[in-house]
Amino acid sequence: MTFVMPKGQSKPTKDYTDLKPLLNTLEPTLRDQVVLVDKMLTRGVVQALKHQPFFSVGMLNMPIKIAKVGRGCTDGKTQWYDPAFVVTLTNGQVVFLLCHEVMHKYSFHQTRRGDRHPKLWNMAGDYFINLQLWKVIQEERERRGRSCMEWIPNILYDERFIDMSTEQIYDILYKENPPEGGDGGKGDCEGDGDGDGGNQSGDDGDFPGGIGDVIDLPVNGQGDDETVADHEGEVEVQINQAYSMAKSRGLDPSFAEGMIDEFKKPKVDWRDVLRNLMQSIAKVDYTWTRPNRKLWSQGFYIPDHVKENVGELVVAIDTSASVSAEETAQFLGEIHSISEELQPEKLHVVWCDTRIQKVDTYEMGDVFNPKKIIRGGGTDFDPVFEWVNNQDFDPMALVYLTDGECPMPKTLVDCPVYWAVTQENNPYNLAGDGVFHIDFKN
Repeated sequence: MTFVMPKGQSKPTKDYTDLKPLLNTLEPTLRDQVVLVDKMLTRGVVQALKHQPFFSVGMLNMPIKIAKVGRGCTDGKTQWYDPAFVVTLTNGQVVFLLCHEVMHKYSFHQTRRGDRHPKLWNMAGDYFINLQLWKVIQEERERRGRSCMEWIPNILYDERFIDMSTEQIYDILYKENPPEGGDGGKGDCEGDGDGDGGNQSGDDGDFPGGIGDVIDLPVNGQGDDETVADHEGEVEVQINQAYSMAKSRGLDPSFAEGMIDEFKKPKVDWRDVLRNLMQSIAKVDYTWTRPNRKLWSQGFYIPDHVKENVGELVVAIDTSASVSAEETAQFLGEIHSISEELQPEKLHVVWCDTRIQKVDTYEMGDVFNPKKIIRGGGTDFDPVFEWVNNQDFDPMALVYLTDGECPMPKTLVDCPVYWAVTQENNPYNLAGDGVFHIDFKN
């Protein structure tokens, strides 16, 4: 299965224009559909407010527009629904559709895509959401004998994706059905988008089982990182409000608590953590040859502090098959930044899976630019530690970039050891002078 439009077949164009204010200008059939759909959507929000308040808060914080968008659509700030699709649904299915779009927002699908293939990202998001909503329907049925939501037949649902994140589902979908004409599964594949700025996540009518489209925020590329961050903060507040309201009424979905727990975890940019970590290692001394300028102007002659260059650093890269290409690329980018900013006397980059594949050594001033990227194999940390012990220099520190899928090494080294682990739960309890989580999803 691929996602390329047949030659000569034009893609349907979405029109996000709200039809409700234009009611008197519409042809009779469309006008009747818009009037009916407006009532159906309003009734759906009321039903969710009564029986599924966790979702209704998200609905009430997004304007509902009726437009020619194929089926349903959201960018996390607005929700659009196509009248021709909604009129085919039952009242319970309308509630399901509304909750589905809210879950795109609650899951931050509008801001998390990055350069992933838009259509596959939309599909992965649908699989993730529908698994959650299936459980919600069952829980409501157990609670009161029936559910305000009704399952829409033939939508994307696969139990093999239970307990997986949207990113994990995406990776599986990409391996199984790589898009044609792309650049490694990223966002520039032929046939994605709607021709209106390139930020769309694909047309939901282009793959079987799609009921709603999620498009990147901000629409048409307007805005910047700050507006996206503000939006995500607002959504987190809404989710907390929704959870509190639902829990106070005993109507909170079972998955919601885990979502709230994620917000409680500290969110730290791993780049800043690693950079500050390395800067803290740099030696600081004092010199009388250059007095402190600030106090010198006040008549005091005291030595100024001098920050010496960092000594020799060892950075180990886990090249095992479980480490993704994306993670490896970001590892390399950050090593480049640290090399430029800290100017270590020497930087030793050790590539290792179950054995050391190669060692790249850079002198101060050298540009970090590995000629060959190595990936694949198992995982064993000991070879790097043994390598450090066999060198004739004393490194300032050893930093190991890894997914953490290996027990602690048995070998000890006489220098600080810092672990940068991509898996948040640190599965093998790696320990050292510092262990921090690398979050590649933000």
